[in-house]
Amino acid sequence: MQKLLLYFALTIMTTLVGAGLTGCATEAPPAHHVHYHPYDYYYYPSVGIYFRYSTGYYYYPSDTVWIKTRKLPSRYRLDQHDRIIIRIDDDKPYEKHHQHRERYRPRPDYRPDPYRDEKERYYNQRQYEEYRRRK
Repeated sequence: MQKLLLYFALTIMTTLVGAGLTGCATEAPPAHHVHYHPYDYYYYPSVGIYFRYSTGYYYYPSDTVWIKTRKLPSRYRLDQHDRIIIRIDDDKPYEKHHQHRERYRPRPDYRPDPYRDEKERYYNQRQYEEYRRRK
C-alpha cells in the first residue's frame, strides 16, 4: 500500500514539474489582458480622432469630410489618458461621431504634449503590428 501511495505521489509530482517545464500549465491571462474585436477603435475625445488598431488607420475630420490615413498629421496630439476603447461594427466610426462626443466628453485638463503624443502613436503602431501577427 505504501509503495502504491509513493508511486502515486511521484507520478503527480512528475506531471506537475513536467507541465511547468514545458509550459503546459494553464494559467489565467494577466489582469491587463484585453481581447480585442476587429471593430474596436480607440477614440480620443479631446481631439475627436478614431484609431482602428486592426487596420492601422486613423480617422479625423478635415473641414466637412473625414480623412482616413495611416499617418496622422503632426498638428494632432494624442494622449493615452484620453484614449477610450469603443466597439463600432462599421468601417466608418465617424458616422456616429455626434453621439460619441455626447457620451465621451473631452477631458477638461487635456493639454497637448508632444512627448505623450509620440508615445501614443508608437503604442498604436505596435497594437496594429501585434494584431497583424495574431491573424
